[in-house]
Order: sequence, then structure tokens, then C-alpha cells
Amino acid sequence: MAEINEENKVFTKVETDSLPTKQSVWTKIRSFLFQEIDLSAPIKIELTPYQQKIENEINEFLHQEVSFKGLFNIFKPKTN
Repeated sequence: MAEINEENKVFTKVETDSLPTKQSVWTKIRSFLFQEIDLSAPIKIELTPYQQKIENEINEFLHQEVSFKGLFNIFKPKTN
């Protein structure tokens, strides 16, 4: 940015690094969308104790052993 010096009618450079700037909404969105992502960095997720408990229960449910031994007993007629 340049400024006109009234006495000499000469342009002098103004330091723009120290000036406060207001970011627009588009600038914030653009900086978020186009940020650099390090794909080689490890991902670490920390859970609270309650979240860990729920996650353990879900894993136990999903990995339980399923058997169909008693399934066909439903279709057999009962003999008295």
C-alpha cells in the first residue's frame, strides 16, 4: 500500500504487515477447504471413559458368536 506525502508529493510505502485485517466469510471458508493435510500423520482419537464403555459394548455385540442350533426347533411340530 502506498501513501502520498503531501510535502514532497512522493509516494511512500506503508508497512502492511502490522495493519489489522478483518477476514471475510469467504476467506475463512477458503482457508478451511484448501488447508494442507498431512496424510502421513497418525490419527489418534481419545475417548472419555463413558464413550470407551459404549464402544466396548458395541464391539462385544458386533463380535459375539452367533449360532443357529435352536432355530430349526421352531419349525418342528411339538409331540405330546
